[in-house]
Amino acid sequence: MRREKLIRPVLGGVVLLALLTAAGCSGPFTGRELAALPVAREPTGEDWEKTVPLVVEAWMGNVHERPEIVALDRETSHRSTAQCHHGPSESDPVEVRLQALYSREEIFILAQWEDRTRDTDLGHWEKMAGGWAATPGADDGIALLWGPAVEGEFRCQSACHMVDVEVFDGRREMQMRMMFAGEGIADLWRWRSGVTAPFGLADDMAVDRNGKRGDEGQALILENHPPPTDAEAAAEGMTIPYVLIEPPGGDQADVRADGSWDRGHWKVLFRRRLVTGDGDDRVFTAGDRFGFGLGVFDNTFRDHHVVQEGLELRLVAAQGGALNEGKERYEPLDF
Repeated sequence: MRREKLIRPVLGGVVLLALLTAAGCSGPFTGRELAALPVAREPTGEDWEKTVPLVVEAWMGNVHERPEIVALDRETSHRSTAQCHHGPSESDPVEVRLQALYSREEIFILAQWEDRTRDTDLGHWEKMAGGWAATPGADDGIALLWGPAVEGEFRCQSACHMVDVEVFDGRREMQMRMMFAGEGIADLWRWRSGVTAPFGLADDMAVDRNGKRGDEGQALILENHPPPTDAEAAAEGMTIPYVLIEPPGGDQADVRADGSWDRGHWKVLFRRRLVTGDGDDRVFTAGDRFGFGLGVFDNTFRDHHVVQEGLELRLVAAQGGALNEGKERYEPLDF
């Protein structure tokens, strides 16, 4: 089966979301539980049509723009960090639609969201008359952060902490760090359009008391330094990449992710073995619930939108029918 067939939405049903809302239907567009249905094989369009989508809103990030420094106040640590959810509180939310399935070997999570610009350029160095000039770039992305197997709500904010405050030129700036101070390890899957997408993977990472790291301790983005001006003969106008990218390897490549952008929307399909054998990875078992958080990146590598509420994935045990049986039909998003 071709990959694009696996992630293509299937049109079915004709009732508009507005009608569901007006009718007070709690249906597929409310709540915070993402139900993963069992499948016996590689998922098909018919399998995806049987799922009940969970639509959530991610807030307080920057949209396609470099950020201004957020004022430091008593709410700042809850809504703004350099690696978690740093951005203006007045920004519009990003709506993300999630669907999930699982087989005896793998979990499949399909995420779709609106993004009017496709950003994949990580920047370049350009040779100018006076030397090399840098033009940094950024990309789009989405991240899922899985909490450890403990009771209680888990959110992305559970792994964000203020570690320092710097004062310079009369201004104050937070220094935030992503780390998990609780028991266990949080499992982070991060897909980036300019970093991991070319390899059909997500970056499989771990967050613990010491901070964030790749499962193999690998850094995918490496600094690229142009040669000294007085020791090279590059022609004016020549460009080289601003950074160098390495593909994830070993346990850091456990999460596959196929992404595509079309008509102002991103669509990313995550897939991973239920059990990888890596102690940094969440083990998924049928019938259990798993807390997670979600962040969306728009032309940024840090100042992103985040879902404020704690979310849960539930692997539904085998049952006789689809979860949407007996409900009003809904119209899947056409992108």
